[in-house]
Amino acid sequence: MIFLVGLACSRDEQRRPAPQVEIDLLNYNEADANAAARAAATGDVATLRALLDKGVAVDTYGSIQASITRMRLPLLAIAAREGQVEVVRLLLARGAKPVDDDPEVRQMLHAVVGGKLEIVRLFVEAGANIHGGRTFSFQDPEISVYLIERGINVTAIDPSTGHTPLILAVLQDNRPGIDAILAKKANINARGKYGQHALETALEFVTERTEPLVEYLLERGASPSLETSNGLTPIAHVEKMNRTDEMKGRLIAMLRARGATK
Repeated sequence: MIFLVGLACSRDEQRRPAPQVEIDLLNYNEADANAAARAAATGDVATLRALLDKGVAVDTYGSIQASITRMRLPLLAIAAREGQVEVVRLLLARGAKPVDDDPEVRQMLHAVVGGKLEIVRLFVEAGANIHGGRTFSFQDPEISVYLIERGINVTAIDPSTGHTPLILAVLQDNRPGIDAILAKKANINARGKYGQHALETALEFVTERTEPLVEYLLERGASPSLETSNGLTPIAHVEKMNRTDEMKGRLIAMLRARGATK
């Protein structure tokens, strides 16, 4: 039997869509299972503690709505994704494990997506695997630097996107993450699964805000002449982009200043 409930919660004073939690009622009565998932998602530590004392299992599953996808997750992953630090502490203290029996759950990734460095640290200290599957996201500079310093593979290609960690960091304009990756001797010109490289990515998604990132990558050693994934030189790639003539002129000038000729 499945029970669906819409939850209202807030984090960091930001408005977010109310998480929809799906409760698996195979082993628990409806009220207790519903309350446990609600407590995990909204940070109600007192209620969750009482329910665990009452006998609700620490590894109870529910599912949370993320964008257009509903994901079935353990209470620990729900709390981590919602950034509920004290709930994560409680569940870990009661024996919850941030290690996946089901590789599709990827609890560590949900901790990273939740955006709370403290939760990521708690997961790592509790034995979470930062090397298996997709565990890196470079939206948060502090978290990405922490995971790089803890030893994630900075040359691995992400199985979900086909991107290298460097390309993922470029997509987020994450300068601390880029610096940390390059400090581990990653090749700035390395290509992803589909042939793309970091400079190409920066050019492809360039805006007025991220334009300095192109110069930054060139300063760090990105090749101004390395062919893009569609077989063009960076200058030819820029010439075909849907950008203003003024922006394209500035980008081409950056590339030529670093030695590109065509």
